[in-house]
Amino acid sequence: MYQRWIDTCITPESMRIVHEEQELLNHLYQEASMLERQQMVNAFVTSTQMEVAFWDMAYGFDK
Repeated sequence: MYQRWIDTCITPESMRIVHEEQELLNHLYQEASMLERQQMVNAFVTSTQMEVAFWDMAYGFDK
């Protein structure tokens, strides 16, 4: 069911983009103050929680 969507996520181009974004975030983290680093971590945690909640809702686990 999701194979076509998965196939678009694992192309060499999409993997290259992910790698570039990872390098950028690592660089920004290294240059950030401790406060900014904590804000980055908080944003990551919040976005991860929202992603999990989305998939839980999509699969009907929130009932």
